[in-house]
Amino acid sequence: MNSGSSFKFKWFNSCFRNLSAGNIRVQLVVLNSLCLVLMVFALMYTNNVHRTPPSHSQPYECKEDFGYGKASLEEIISGTAQQLDHPNFTYIRNANKTCIPNSDVLLLILVKSAVGHFRKRQYIRETWGIENGLHEDLIQQNFEDSYVNNTHKIKMALSWISEYCKQAKYILIVDDDMYVNIPNTISFILQEAISPDEDFYSGHLVPEPYPDRCLKSKHFISKTQYPFACYPPYIAGGSILLNKYTVEQFVRVMQFIPYLPFDDVFLGFIAQKLGIEPTKNAYISLEERTTNANDIKNFISQHGYNTNILFRIAYNNTHMQMKTVIKLA
Repeated sequence: MNSGSSFKFKWFNSCFRNLSAGNIRVQLVVLNSLCLVLMVFALMYTNNVHRTPPSHSQPYECKEDFGYGKASLEEIISGTAQQLDHPNFTYIRNANKTCIPNSDVLLLILVKSAVGHFRKRQYIRETWGIENGLHEDLIQQNFEDSYVNNTHKIKMALSWISEYCKQAKYILIVDDDMYVNIPNTISFILQEAISPDEDFYSGHLVPEPYPDRCLKSKHFISKTQYPFACYPPYIAGGSILLNKYTVEQFVRVMQFIPYLPFDDVFLGFIAQKLGIEPTKNAYISLEERTTNANDIKNFISQHGYNTNILFRIAYNNTHMQMKTVIKLA
């Protein structure tokens, strides 16, 4: 797949706010976690891009599996590897009726959202999102909603898919300040002829990431926590596009990968263990949103949506697209 090449997005003259559009089915669920301590920590979105420090002189040597997860893929597949002691959480809320059994779901969208982000979730439900009853689209587990627990949230997402919506052919996992252009997403999937039965792990690629050793940084990790000099390539966590096969493989391996507080880096390690190469997708934008409201017409998803007005403007632009054809550069 050459996701950086030019192609035309062909819009479907249907209403994508319905749960079913002809034989195309799109589902939306929202991921929360429940704070059991004193307060809810509202997470602010950051790009999670771990950039190479300017003074870094060492060559990048983390593209191939370098043994962070000690079990080999052969041991995992054969059943001889021992799972790591990851904590188990229980569901407080479970949108287990979102995917109808034996239904044909083309695209499942999961939104990562903090408990306190009610307004953002409402903006999504009223624009690009698909309402599943009155707040029956929420998934929660009993861990504290904090930045360092983001990896628990992504593991919850993958586990939920494998248990309650395993028929979904394609999966988009986004933060709650992303606007998703659903017609573009479906058009991309269909035009690129991405097989649901092959590796597919796509988005904003971080090709040569290094750990951040700055104590004041949100992304700081000590050498005690992580002694290696670099991370494997990964897709930044704001918007991750996967297919059914890749989710199944991720779930199979994730219990053998040591925990890291950065969910996107954690997925990068899973992909590396599986030999799945993350691919750059030029139509997923994690850069700051520009003042040009029409930019969303050129993307699958775009970062920087925090107000009702911004969501409404984008929705009006993408809703009109359903009757147009746009060529991307």
